[in-house]
Amino acid sequence: MAASYLEASLDRFGPEVLRDDTIEICINPDGQVWGEFQGDHFMRGLGSPLSQTEIKDLGNQIASAASTTLSTKKPIVSVSILYRDRPIRAQVIQPPAVEGGFSISLRFFSSLPLEKVKLGFLFGKERSLEGLRLERNAALRDVVRSGDIDAALRFCVENKLNMIVSGGTSTGKTVAARKILSLIPPEERIITIEEAAELRPEQPNAVTLIADRDTDTRSADVLLASTLRMRPDRIVLGEVRGREAMTFLEAINTGHGGSLTTLHAETPQLAVRRLAIAALKTDVPMTYADMIDYIEGSIDVIIQAGRHEGARGITEFFLPGHTTDLNLDTVDGRGNKSPSVAAE
Repeated sequence: MAASYLEASLDRFGPEVLRDDTIEICINPDGQVWGEFQGDHFMRGLGSPLSQTEIKDLGNQIASAASTTLSTKKPIVSVSILYRDRPIRAQVIQPPAVEGGFSISLRFFSSLPLEKVKLGFLFGKERSLEGLRLERNAALRDVVRSGDIDAALRFCVENKLNMIVSGGTSTGKTVAARKILSLIPPEERIITIEEAAELRPEQPNAVTLIADRDTDTRSADVLLASTLRMRPDRIVLGEVRGREAMTFLEAINTGHGGSLTTLHAETPQLAVRRLAIAALKTDVPMTYADMIDYIEGSIDVIIQAGRHEGARGITEFFLPGHTTDLNLDTVDGRGNKSPSVAAE
């Protein structure tokens, strides 16, 4: 019976759920339905918003179809279901783990015949992604040296650099993060994870997850893992300080470039060390030196916030692990020279 109710609910999305090229359908807490189809660069809005009752009913039907339940103590359900013989990976998140209502993500397994799948070089020819990263870093140094902070932040966002906003207490990290967030194009899907909703993204396709470090089912680490099933273009972690550090690093290395987090540290070099120590709390089989290397290959830029004579602002853009012949005197997490560019 649950399966028939589920089919009836999914049928209300119209022909989109029956298309062979449907990749993902997401329902946000505000009721807006978003879809991604083969060939799309971004998700697109689908039809009229659903009511909160409709979203809640669909979420409960998905859980019931997989013989499980949702509750405030178990606010996240990730299951595999069948819709008209087509496998779907479904995830439902309910308050208090998400702000504003239920969030539902449906990942459709491809039913396209393989002969219709065309592969080709993304850049028209073979390109080294590490080479492209080095080119971007060099270009960022030039932008920062111009003294235009807004242009530098815009460059980081447009080029989908993985960013950390680092700083001590009351240095304006959240303000800097909100500024960066405001530069993300409106067509991108943003998932934020915070203990209190402070970032408030204004893009139409955004979902805010609410973490509770004292509750295992709502820890930042668990929510971050759930985010990977929500088809994010950008992941924004309000603050990293525990086991979620490793999950964040893994996330940005699995196709979620342009992501952002904040971290308490007086210098970017200390930020690298603190991130390494936090990530190693997961008992991952890596040495401290190995973890530093992993971070340097994962984080593109650390934007350091600071205070001087009562004013708050950006002190530097630090490029972890980037080597160059420039005569710069900053050091990386192990005491080796590694360049940063001071904001003028």
